[in-house]
Amino acid sequence: MKQLLNSKGARLLGAVIGLFALVGLSGCADSGGGDSPAAGTVTLAITDSPSDAFQAVAVTMSSAALIGDSGSVDIPFPDGEPITVDLLDLDGINQILATTSIPEGTYAKLRLQVTAATVTFADGTTQSVDLVANGKVDLNFRGPITITSDSTTAIQLDFSAADSIKLTTTGSGRLILRPQIFVGTTPTSDDGTTPPIDNLAGVIASRDDTERTLTLNVRRFLQVVVETTDDTVIVDEDGSAVLFTDLNVGTFVHVEGTLDTEGHVVASLIQVDVDRRLTRGLVTQLDPTLGTFTLLHRDETTTPVTFDASTQVFFLGTALNTADLSNGQIVYVRGSVDTTDPTIVHAAVIRIRPDRLTGTVVDASGCATGTLSVEIRAAHILARFTAAGITLSPENTIGLDLPSEFSCDGVADGVRIRVLGRLTPHVPDATDPNPVRFLVVNRSVLPWHGGATGIIVVLPQATVTGTVGTVTPNTDNPGIGTFVLTVAANAELFCDRDGRPLSGDITVVVTASTEFDEGLEFSTALEGQTVTVEGVITARLRLLSIIDRLNIALVATEVHAAGS
Repeated sequence: MKQLLNSKGARLLGAVIGLFALVGLSGCADSGGGDSPAAGTVTLAITDSPSDAFQAVAVTMSSAALIGDSGSVDIPFPDGEPITVDLLDLDGINQILATTSIPEGTYAKLRLQVTAATVTFADGTTQSVDLVANGKVDLNFRGPITITSDSTTAIQLDFSAADSIKLTTTGSGRLILRPQIFVGTTPTSDDGTTPPIDNLAGVIASRDDTERTLTLNVRRFLQVVVETTDDTVIVDEDGSAVLFTDLNVGTFVHVEGTLDTEGHVVASLIQVDVDRRLTRGLVTQLDPTLGTFTLLHRDETTTPVTFDASTQVFFLGTALNTADLSNGQIVYVRGSVDTTDPTIVHAAVIRIRPDRLTGTVVDASGCATGTLSVEIRAAHILARFTAAGITLSPENTIGLDLPSEFSCDGVADGVRIRVLGRLTPHVPDATDPNPVRFLVVNRSVLPWHGGATGIIVVLPQATVTGTVGTVTPNTDNPGIGTFVLTVAANAELFCDRDGRPLSGDITVVVTASTEFDEGLEFSTALEGQTVTVEGVITARLRLLSIIDRLNIALVATEVHAAGS
């Protein structure tokens, strides 16, 4: 085991978490004199549900506050600057936003101030999004939460980009943001799992050998407690094992794990990075024979990387090897700079970021023997595959490798599922011509999960037939937009709370990924035609008045002529 050197200073790796961290400062409704009130600790985290329609959804927030009986308690952002988050980059990943001291009291809601939003479609075009209510978003808890002295509470925001971005039906073709955010006081997502934290970077401020915990200074005024277990893997810059007692105050580390109900990170892996040379990117141009790949970064710059048999590879705290690397993986690389060419990095440690993959089952026949064929439509995932040089065959379809514990209950052709795992290399053959497969991770494999069934959730998919009304092309990009689809009650697709079939108008969202039958196109020529639309429901069902009408949106994946 190695004795580690202290880190040189406390600057942070902003490229890793800079855009995703909010700073928590203690605040109170009363600013008068006297002793400070007793306070507890609140940790705020955010994750995002999947969205098929967009390549990116960027939301800028300027402030956050808890609203309680005695007023509002601010959670200021670092240096008072707004924070921009790409929600789709959080897909299935928890990001800690703030840890702050909150005065004792009862709090009914959380208030966010959103100042801007943009979406990027699959074709790369970007459009700004109009805000409602001047961007003020009040999020009510399921029941008021009580903060007591020395207590700790974790609050998770599950931001659904798919449900939040809607198109106006006024003919303007403008997108509007009505944030749909599930807020809870336990860090559990809508599929019953706890989203992982893939990279929490900070400097060790203190170490408790009795409790086996670390306190990290993540950003100015933001501290996070990290808990370790007997299963926590701790490695140095070269991938060598390290004792917990060798993690010195002042050392810079990266942590993987999950958030518990107290707002602590339960670590599956701790990686030391004294010189802070870790970098994140997309694996492209992988050559296993030469031991090389090109790391493609968010800003579209690249870093050549070499690896060999000594390179350590980890995924969710489990040691793998370089044979598990694949084009299309997002990875964190820690290594040394080549002495003859400073642009090349020799990888000592590579950590593979977990992925959540959402799609429609197109062949469930192999589920019992451990395979599924799934068609995916998520624009940001498909764009990533394209950037990595991956051609899926059949188009948009990928094979899933399932663990033996995976439950096939409810899995059938046409069902949409969401799975956690990683891309793995695959030699194309007649039965599976794809160059990659997706290895599904079962809950029971993860050290912080219990249960023995696979991670699977049925998403709101629909096939709707109706008559096309007004077609509204987007003013900036006429190839996308919306059209109104009138659905008859005898379709019995939607019912009110008493079970009576409803009729009415559905807003169909056409994106760059929407496919039309031959002879059909997105234009005013669609008006009056009867079509069948396949897609994903992206808005809640709501009765507008005593008249049976619907107000739901459907992001279209395919549009067919009725009867075809």
